[in-house]
Amino acid sequence: MDKDRIEKLISEYLAGKYSKEGEQLFNLWFDLGNDDLNVENISEEEVERLKAEILQSVRSNIREKEYSANISGKKESTGKQRHFAKVFKVAATVSVLVIAAVILFYQLPHNSKVSYTTGFGETLEVQLPDQSVVFLNANSNLSFEKDWQAASSREVWLEGEAFFEVLKKQISQNAYKKFAVYTDNVSVEVLGTQFNVNSRRTNTQVVLASGKVQLLTDNQEAIAMEPGDLVEVSGKAGQVVKKKVTDVGMYSSWRDGKIVFDEMTLSEIPAWLSDHYGVQVDLQGNFSDDKTFSAVFQQTELATLLKVIEESFQVNINQQGNTLIITEKRKKLPNP
Repeated sequence: MDKDRIEKLISEYLAGKYSKEGEQLFNLWFDLGNDDLNVENISEEEVERLKAEILQSVRSNIREKEYSANISGKKESTGKQRHFAKVFKVAATVSVLVIAAVILFYQLPHNSKVSYTTGFGETLEVQLPDQSVVFLNANSNLSFEKDWQAASSREVWLEGEAFFEVLKKQISQNAYKKFAVYTDNVSVEVLGTQFNVNSRRTNTQVVLASGKVQLLTDNQEAIAMEPGDLVEVSGKAGQVVKKKVTDVGMYSSWRDGKIVFDEMTLSEIPAWLSDHYGVQVDLQGNFSDDKTFSAVFQQTELATLLKVIEESFQVNINQQGNTLIITEKRKKLPNP
């Protein structure tokens, strides 16, 4: 609702012209001021009486102004007139505050989103209002508007990783309701499909299992995807890599409690450990990325996983509090 309409509706309502919208705006202002008015511990009847008194005072101020405008040549005021002048001044202030407070309310952003968050080592299945399903991976957040079902399109925001099973929603004979996933640097638009989205550190990876989707990067580059496509968009600059993968299920196997390393280098390990186990990693030494690590595990304790990484990359990993220090493994000197 725009500012001019708010002012018009409230002004008319305060002047005595009843409208449902004007009444709702006045009640909104009153509710916004509950803390200041200290109405929490009084009855509903007393609250309504207080509202009526405030409204009557404001309307009395308006009538007095109209009456005063028709009187001229009177230079002295009686004590009674001075008393009512103070009352009307207060009422005028309330009138201005009502309009200002309601306009501010409509201009400020409001927390109108539903949000789901997972901790480290947690996964969560979320059913959306349209019966589509989202599987949320560890250390991730999914949010959408409370009135999402009534919106013209279905929009969700993702931080972290999730697998989507989106149902088609037909809105007319030849039209379907769009479904969009927004990350830090990419939007994914679909009608009905299954796909995995991993968005961390301004990098987004999308793997399409079925159906068709279109990605739109921050620099407005549109990328069409078909089943088996993997697209990675890196950073705000939106560097794009697109390739085919033979096993799309591998990228969403975390839903089955599996940990998958697919040709991961040692320099990529710290970010992965931080995202999934919430630890800080200090990589000390000059390590080459010539060697990669590929393996599949069931969800396991961090200590067990670290032992495997140590053996695979021939490194030492020491834990100090919440920090892992990775150093080169010293070669044993031959006996003299």
